[in-house]
Amino acid sequence: MVARLRSAPNLLIAELWAGWLSAHGVAASVQSRYANGAMGELPVNECAPTIWIDDDAQAARAAQLLDALQAPSGAAWRCPNCGENVDAGFGECWNCGTRQL
Repeated sequence: MVARLRSAPNLLIAELWAGWLSAHGVAASVQSRYANGAMGELPVNECAPTIWIDDDAQAARAAQLLDALQAPSGAAWRCPNCGENVDAGFGECWNCGTRQL
């Protein structure tokens, strides 16, 4: 059975989340794509794009996948090329473009 997973802050994030879930084996779709155009006429919490999954039995796994996507991974690191500190979650140096090893 189809289940509503969560609201996204905007359509771009909603599409990213739905694609991430689909790439990990959870069939997902974005609903209320253009409802933000009705903001002001409708309550704000009703106007956000929402992520829906095709199988409500996968809701817990889908929520874990989205939580993992939003959590920074790894630890801060120092660029071996230029010595700059790079925050956790970034795989490339902001200063010189060197990729993390």
